[in-house]
Amino acid sequence: MARAIESLGLETFLDVNDVEAGDRISEEVRRAIRNCFELVVLLTRASLDSRYVWLEMGAAWVLGKRLVAVLDQITPDEFVTAKAIPAILKDVSLLDLNEFDRYLKELHKRARRSHGKQRTRG
Repeated sequence: MARAIESLGLETFLDVNDVEAGDRISEEVRRAIRNCFELVVLLTRASLDSRYVWLEMGAAWVLGKRLVAVLDQITPDEFVTAKAIPAILKDVSLLDLNEFDRYLKELHKRARRSHGKQRTRG
């Protein structure tokens, strides 16, 4: 997913790639979320139980970031009925991993619009 996003000329942050030895992981994640255009989260059965995933999604929500939840082998019904999911995140439009190409097209369009606005303001 990150490589596909980077192929659009956009930067990504993955803790396994972008956190260096000695870094405070929580600070690096917080900085990345603060500076991001949007947060894309791959939700698997395992990630549904990860407190860090929910913390990152909640942080993005608080900061008003676009939040894209990509489901991998989870149905939308399983997502919205899972007890671990905060209610504020249950109205996020969901995307199946098989539809990721559609997301890339939408992301590319949003990024072009955003960069165009920044240039005209500059």
